[in-house]
Amino acid sequence: MQGIDVSAWQGEIDWQKVKAAGIQFAFIRAAAGQKQDARCEENLAGAKKAGVPFGLYLYSYADTAAEAEAEADFLLGIAKGTGVSWPLVFDQEDAAQKSLTKAQRTEMALAFAKKVKAAGYTPMFYSSKSWLENQVDAASIQKEMDVWVAQWGASCTYKGKYAVWQYSNKGQVNGITGDVDRNCSCVDFGAAKPEGWRQVGANWYYGDLKNCWKQIDGRWYWFEPDGMMATGIREIGGKWYALADRSIGPVKEGQCIYTDANGAILS
Repeated sequence: MQGIDVSAWQGEIDWQKVKAAGIQFAFIRAAAGQKQDARCEENLAGAKKAGVPFGLYLYSYADTAAEAEAEADFLLGIAKGTGVSWPLVFDQEDAAQKSLTKAQRTEMALAFAKKVKAAGYTPMFYSSKSWLENQVDAASIQKEMDVWVAQWGASCTYKGKYAVWQYSNKGQVNGITGDVDRNCSCVDFGAAKPEGWRQVGANWYYGDLKNCWKQIDGRWYWFEPDGMMATGIREIGGKWYALADRSIGPVKEGQCIYTDANGAILS
Protein backbone atom coordinates (compact mmCIF):
# COMPACT_ATOMS: atom_id res chain seq x y z
CA MET A 1 0.00 0.00 0.00
CA GLN A 2 1.29 3.46 -0.90
CA GLY A 3 1.03 6.35 1.53
CA ILE A 4 2.31 9.70 2.74
CA ASP A 5 2.93 11.47 6.03
CA VAL A 6 2.18 15.17 6.33
CA SER A 7 2.33 18.10 8.73
CA ALA A 8 1.95 21.87 8.66
CA TRP A 9 5.13 21.96 6.57
CA GLN A 10 3.15 20.76 3.53
CA GLY A 11 0.82 23.76 3.71
CA GLU A 12 -2.66 23.47 2.20
CA ILE A 13 -3.36 20.03 0.74
CA ASP A 14 -5.95 19.13 -1.89
CA TRP A 15 -6.91 15.76 -0.46
CA GLN A 16 -9.24 14.89 -3.34
CA LYS A 17 -6.26 15.11 -5.73
CA VAL A 18 -4.13 13.12 -3.27
CA LYS A 19 -6.75 10.37 -3.26
CA ALA A 20 -6.98 10.41 -7.07
CA ALA A 21 -3.17 10.12 -7.25
CA GLY A 22 -3.42 6.65 -5.74
CA ILE A 23 -2.51 7.40 -2.12
CA GLN A 24 -4.02 4.65 0.03
CA PHE A 25 -3.21 5.92 3.52
CA ALA A 26 -1.75 8.91 5.33
CA PHE A 27 -0.12 9.63 8.65
CA ILE A 28 -1.03 13.13 9.82
CA ARG A 29 1.05 14.95 12.41
CA ALA A 30 -1.26 15.69 15.30
CA ALA A 31 1.27 17.33 17.60
CA ALA A 32 4.85 18.05 18.52
CA GLY A 33 5.13 17.36 22.21
CA GLN A 34 1.90 18.67 23.67
CA LYS A 35 1.35 21.38 21.05
CA GLN A 36 -1.12 20.59 18.30
CA ASP A 37 0.07 20.83 14.70
CA ALA A 38 -1.21 24.02 13.07
CA ARG A 39 -2.89 22.13 10.20
CA CYS A 40 -3.92 19.00 12.09
CA GLU A 41 -7.67 19.64 12.10
CA GLU A 42 -7.62 20.84 8.48
CA ASN A 43 -5.78 17.71 7.36
CA LEU A 44 -8.03 15.43 9.39
CA ALA A 45 -11.13 16.91 7.79
CA GLY A 46 -9.61 16.81 4.31
CA ALA A 47 -8.43 13.21 4.50
CA LYS A 48 -11.72 12.06 5.97
CA LYS A 49 -13.80 13.84 3.31
CA ALA A 50 -11.64 12.43 0.51
CA GLY A 51 -11.80 8.91 1.90
CA VAL A 52 -8.08 8.55 2.63
CA PRO A 53 -7.61 6.27 5.68
CA PHE A 54 -5.32 7.93 8.21
CA GLY A 55 -3.29 7.50 11.35
CA LEU A 56 -1.91 10.20 13.63
CA TYR A 57 1.63 10.77 14.79
CA LEU A 58 3.17 12.79 17.60
CA TYR A 59 6.74 14.09 17.41
CA SER A 60 8.00 13.41 20.91
CA TYR A 61 10.03 15.73 23.12
CA ALA A 62 9.58 13.48 26.15
CA ASP A 63 12.58 12.64 28.34
CA THR A 64 10.76 10.52 30.94
CA ALA A 65 8.13 7.78 30.81
CA ALA A 66 5.70 10.10 32.60
CA GLU A 67 6.13 12.73 29.88
CA ALA A 68 5.61 10.07 27.18
CA GLU A 69 2.36 9.10 28.91
CA ALA A 70 1.29 12.74 28.96
CA GLU A 71 2.05 13.00 25.24
CA ALA A 72 -0.01 9.86 24.66
CA ASP A 73 -2.93 11.39 26.56
CA PHE A 74 -2.64 14.56 24.48
CA LEU A 75 -2.65 12.53 21.24
CA LEU A 76 -5.60 10.45 22.41
CA GLY A 77 -7.54 13.64 23.07
CA ILE A 78 -6.98 14.72 19.47
CA ALA A 79 -7.77 11.27 18.06
CA LYS A 80 -11.12 10.91 19.83
CA GLY A 81 -14.02 11.10 17.42
CA THR A 82 -11.91 11.58 14.29
CA GLY A 83 -12.53 8.15 12.77
CA VAL A 84 -8.82 7.32 12.78
CA SER A 85 -8.34 3.75 11.55
CA TRP A 86 -4.55 3.55 11.29
CA PRO A 87 -2.13 3.57 14.24
CA LEU A 88 -1.30 6.33 16.70
CA VAL A 89 2.44 6.85 16.34
CA PHE A 90 5.20 7.77 18.79
CA ASP A 91 7.83 9.56 16.70
CA GLN A 92 11.09 9.37 18.65
CA GLU A 93 14.05 11.03 16.97
CA ASP A 94 14.69 14.34 18.73
CA ALA A 95 18.38 15.15 19.26
CA ALA A 96 17.79 15.99 22.93
CA GLN A 97 16.67 12.41 23.57
CA LYS A 98 20.09 11.08 22.56
CA SER A 99 21.42 12.18 25.95
CA LEU A 100 19.18 9.58 27.59
CA THR A 101 20.03 5.91 28.02
CA LYS A 102 18.77 3.20 25.71
CA ALA A 103 16.68 1.86 28.61
CA GLN A 104 15.06 5.28 29.15
CA ARG A 105 14.21 5.75 25.48
CA THR A 106 12.73 2.24 25.38
CA GLU A 107 10.75 2.81 28.56
CA MET A 108 9.16 5.93 27.06
CA ALA A 109 8.07 4.05 23.95
CA LEU A 110 6.54 1.25 26.01
CA ALA A 111 4.74 3.72 28.28
CA PHE A 112 3.21 5.38 25.21
CA ALA A 113 2.14 1.99 23.79
CA LYS A 114 0.47 0.97 27.04
CA LYS A 115 -1.60 4.16 27.16
CA VAL A 116 -2.68 3.89 23.53
CA LYS A 117 -3.63 0.22 23.83
CA ALA A 118 -5.65 0.85 26.97
CA ALA A 119 -7.68 3.43 25.03
CA GLY A 120 -8.45 0.88 22.29
CA TYR A 121 -6.12 2.18 19.56
CA THR A 122 -3.17 0.56 17.76
CA PRO A 123 0.22 2.00 18.83
CA MET A 124 3.20 2.35 16.50
CA PHE A 125 6.83 3.43 16.93
CA TYR A 126 8.55 5.56 14.29
CA SER A 127 12.23 6.29 13.90
CA SER A 128 15.17 5.84 11.58
CA LYS A 129 16.89 2.55 10.91
CA SER A 130 19.93 3.80 12.82
CA TRP A 131 17.85 4.84 15.84
CA LEU A 132 16.10 1.49 15.95
CA GLU A 133 19.43 -0.34 15.75
CA ASN A 134 21.36 1.77 18.26
CA GLN A 135 19.18 3.97 20.46
CA VAL A 136 16.42 1.65 21.72
CA ASP A 137 15.79 -1.98 22.58
CA ALA A 138 13.89 -2.63 19.37
CA ALA A 139 13.08 -6.24 20.29
CA SER A 140 11.17 -5.07 23.38
CA ILE A 141 9.35 -2.40 21.41
CA GLN A 142 8.35 -4.85 18.66
CA LYS A 143 6.64 -7.03 21.25
CA GLU A 144 4.30 -4.20 22.19
CA MET A 145 3.75 -2.16 19.04
CA ASP A 146 4.19 -2.06 15.29
CA VAL A 147 7.26 -0.35 13.85
CA TRP A 148 7.52 2.30 11.14
CA VAL A 149 11.12 2.56 9.94
CA ALA A 150 12.66 5.42 7.99
CA GLN A 151 15.41 4.56 5.52
CA TRP A 152 15.46 6.63 2.37
CA GLY A 153 16.52 4.70 -0.68
CA ALA A 154 15.63 1.88 -3.04
CA SER A 155 15.46 -0.81 -0.35
CA CYS A 156 15.05 -1.23 3.38
CA THR A 157 17.88 -3.14 5.04
CA TYR A 158 16.52 -3.01 8.59
CA LYS A 159 16.56 -6.58 9.92
CA GLY A 160 13.92 -6.15 12.60
CA LYS A 161 10.20 -6.58 12.14
CA TYR A 162 8.37 -3.56 10.71
CA ALA A 163 4.97 -2.79 9.19
CA VAL A 164 5.62 0.53 7.42
CA TRP A 165 8.70 1.78 5.55
CA GLN A 166 9.33 5.46 4.88
CA TYR A 167 11.42 5.29 1.71
CA SER A 168 11.67 8.93 0.62
CA ASN A 169 11.47 12.50 1.90
CA LYS A 170 11.39 13.88 -1.63
CA GLY A 171 8.13 12.45 -2.92
CA GLN A 172 5.92 14.31 -5.35
CA VAL A 173 2.16 13.81 -5.12
CA ASN A 174 -0.55 15.67 -7.01
CA GLY A 175 -2.45 17.87 -4.56
CA ILE A 176 0.64 18.70 -2.49
CA THR A 177 3.00 21.55 -3.32
CA GLY A 178 6.64 20.61 -2.81
CA ASP A 179 8.20 17.51 -1.31
CA VAL A 180 6.34 15.02 0.86
CA ASP A 181 7.45 11.88 2.69
CA ARG A 182 6.50 8.64 0.93
CA ASN A 183 5.75 5.37 2.65
CA CYS A 184 4.66 1.85 1.86
CA SER A 185 2.87 -0.52 4.21
CA CYS A 186 2.62 -4.29 4.17
CA VAL A 187 -0.37 -4.11 6.55
CA ASP A 188 -3.78 -2.64 5.79
CA PHE A 189 -4.55 -1.22 9.21
CA GLY A 190 -7.78 0.26 7.90
CA ALA A 191 -9.22 -3.10 6.83
CA ALA A 192 -12.37 -4.27 8.55
CA LYS A 193 -11.49 -5.98 11.83
CA PRO A 194 -13.06 -9.31 12.86
CA GLU A 195 -15.47 -9.01 15.77
CA GLY A 196 -16.35 -11.37 18.57
CA TRP A 197 -15.02 -14.81 19.47
CA ARG A 198 -13.67 -17.16 16.84
CA GLN A 199 -12.03 -20.56 17.12
CA VAL A 200 -9.02 -21.62 15.07
CA GLY A 201 -8.20 -25.26 15.69
CA ALA A 202 -8.18 -25.69 19.48
CA ASN A 203 -7.43 -22.00 20.14
CA TRP A 204 -9.72 -19.05 20.76
CA TYR A 205 -9.33 -15.45 19.55
CA TYR A 206 -11.42 -12.31 20.06
CA GLY A 207 -11.53 -9.73 17.29
CA ASP A 208 -8.03 -8.44 16.59
CA LEU A 209 -6.97 -8.21 20.25
CA LYS A 210 -3.28 -8.94 20.82
CA ASN A 211 -0.93 -8.74 23.80
CA CYS A 212 -3.50 -7.20 26.14
CA TRP A 213 -6.14 -7.78 28.79
CA LYS A 214 -9.80 -7.45 27.82
CA GLN A 215 -12.93 -7.61 29.95
CA ILE A 216 -15.65 -9.51 28.08
CA ASP A 217 -19.06 -10.19 29.61
CA GLY A 218 -17.71 -9.26 33.02
CA ARG A 219 -14.71 -11.63 32.83
CA TRP A 220 -11.05 -10.73 32.25
CA TYR A 221 -9.02 -12.54 29.57
CA TRP A 222 -5.40 -12.25 28.43
CA PHE A 223 -4.61 -12.40 24.69
CA GLU A 224 -1.12 -13.41 23.55
CA PRO A 225 1.02 -11.35 21.11
CA ASP A 226 -0.40 -13.47 18.28
CA GLY A 227 -3.97 -12.95 19.54
CA MET A 228 -4.54 -16.40 21.07
CA MET A 229 -6.52 -16.47 24.33
CA ALA A 230 -4.22 -17.64 27.15
CA THR A 231 -5.00 -20.40 29.64
CA GLY A 232 -3.26 -21.97 32.63
CA ILE A 233 -0.90 -20.44 35.18
CA ARG A 234 0.83 -17.55 33.47
CA GLU A 235 3.35 -14.81 34.25
CA ILE A 236 2.17 -11.57 32.65
CA GLY A 237 3.94 -8.28 33.22
CA GLY A 238 5.94 -9.71 36.11
CA LYS A 239 2.88 -11.02 37.98
CA TRP A 240 1.31 -14.48 38.11
CA TYR A 241 -2.28 -15.24 37.12
CA ALA A 242 -4.54 -18.29 37.04
CA LEU A 243 -6.46 -18.50 33.76
CA ALA A 244 -9.04 -21.26 33.51
CA ASP A 245 -8.00 -24.07 31.16
CA ARG A 246 -11.60 -25.21 30.65
CA SER A 247 -15.17 -24.13 31.29
CA ILE A 248 -16.68 -25.62 34.42
CA GLY A 249 -19.41 -24.40 36.78
CA PRO A 250 -19.50 -20.58 36.71
CA VAL A 251 -15.99 -20.39 35.21
CA LYS A 252 -15.41 -19.90 31.48
CA GLU A 253 -12.29 -21.15 29.69
CA GLY A 254 -9.57 -18.52 29.69
CA GLN A 255 -11.07 -16.21 32.30
CA CYS A 256 -8.85 -14.85 35.07
CA ILE A 257 -9.73 -16.63 38.32
CA TYR A 258 -10.17 -14.70 41.57
CA THR A 259 -10.90 -16.17 45.01
CA ASP A 260 -12.20 -14.84 48.29
CA ALA A 261 -10.25 -14.96 51.55
CA ASN A 262 -11.26 -18.61 52.00
CA GLY A 263 -10.15 -19.66 48.52
CA ALA A 264 -13.63 -19.92 47.01
CA ILE A 265 -13.80 -18.91 43.35
CA LEU A 266 -15.46 -15.58 42.70
CA SER A 267 -17.46 -15.70 39.46
